[in-house]
Amino acid sequence: MSEFRHYDGCRNKDPDNCGACALTTIVDVDGKPGINYTAWPLSYIKNNRVIPRAFRAFLSEEFLSDNTAYVNNLKKQIADKGILIEGIGRVTSWMLVK
Repeated sequence: MSEFRHYDGCRNKDPDNCGACALTTIVDVDGKPGINYTAWPLSYIKNNRVIPRAFRAFLSEEFLSDNTAYVNNLKKQIADKGILIEGIGRVTSWMLVK
């Protein structure tokens, strides 16, 4: 099952309990706007989904993570598969994401 599939009975307004809602909704995360789904860019890459323009700043923040293994994996996935960004298209260099 895709992370982007809503659970039965979800009305597309449950970002606290539904992965699909969390992946497509900007919410308050620790007092600032963000995406409340760990490693969310990898889900977009895996599912070949376009990252909305409004999420681009949040994508840049992912490269600032203290988790170097995650950051290195994200960079590798972008280089290997590319990442689709609304208004830009497929990007294969993490430096162009920033």
